[in-house]
Amino acid sequence: FANLESLKYLVLESNRFNGTVDVLESMKNLTILLTRSNSFSGALPDGLFSGTSDNVVVDIGDNKFTGELPTSFANMSNLVSLIGAKNSFVDSATIEDVCDNTTLLVMDCDACECCEV
Repeated sequence: FANLESLKYLVLESNRFNGTVDVLESMKNLTILLTRSNSFSGALPDGLFSGTSDNVVVDIGDNKFTGELPTSFANMSNLVSLIGAKNSFVDSATIEDVCDNTTLLVMDCDACECCEV
């Protein structure tokens, strides 16, 4: 995976994969990342999606990701969809700037400053 710098679409849904996704850091041109329903863990790399101006779709729901969402997500005007529910993110992992810049956002409310409960 480390030599796939120009990869645009990565679909790994429902495969029982586990481990960290550090290898994604070199994939700056990703526009679609779908890892729903696996057991990926750890934090998402901070530079994720930094090499593309295309619309970005992210579905990382139902894994074991921890920590916060990458700070780069807050400045992405091209983040169309972010689904991250059913993970182990820290409280308020999704800062308000991500809420303002994302058309579709699905997160667990305890990990999201956007929720109005």
